[in-house]
Amino acid sequence: MKLNRLECLHIFATHLHQLTELKQINDIRTLICMHLSVTYDLDDDKLIYDRTLQPGNGSTVYGLEFAKSLHMDNEFIKGAEEIRKQLANEYSSLELLTKKRQSNYNKNLYMSSCVICGEEATETHHINEQNEADSGFIGHLAMSHLYNLIPLCSKHHHLVHQGKIKNLKFITTSKGIQFTFDQE
Repeated sequence: MKLNRLECLHIFATHLHQLTELKQINDIRTLICMHLSVTYDLDDDKLIYDRTLQPGNGSTVYGLEFAKSLHMDNEFIKGAEEIRKQLANEYSSLELLTKKRQSNYNKNLYMSSCVICGEEATETHHINEQNEADSGFIGHLAMSHLYNLIPLCSKHHHLVHQGKIKNLKFITTSKGIQFTFDQE
């Protein structure tokens, strides 16, 4: 933090993934988190260190990747993965994003996390519903234009269609485009 106050360019390396959850770290506006990713290639039975800086925090499951490379018991690995998912609230936002599951409605919308709760997004919601479209358009925008779509978990998608969550929209603020909604 002192190096940041001195406006000094620096690199800080650590295995402490939880650092980015601390308020004093999050408050550093000029901080850019990067990582060197590691994956286990099951077919070739090897760890792959790609040695290129990737955006965001690295995976917190490096230990499991390493354990797989040692051919540890598969039941043990599966159990450890399940415990990790429970402790980590399923997946980090970066891990969700790297799944790169695209929306069925627009290939430019990645179904990473629900815009309301942050859990894994499983459904795409049309802000202006499809039945309002005239020849595939709502006003001047295509019905499945990126600005008319949001990724939601099934729970929140259901609440939207029940009318308990409404007025879903994007607004432009001094901090960029933000998503807003009203909830009963």
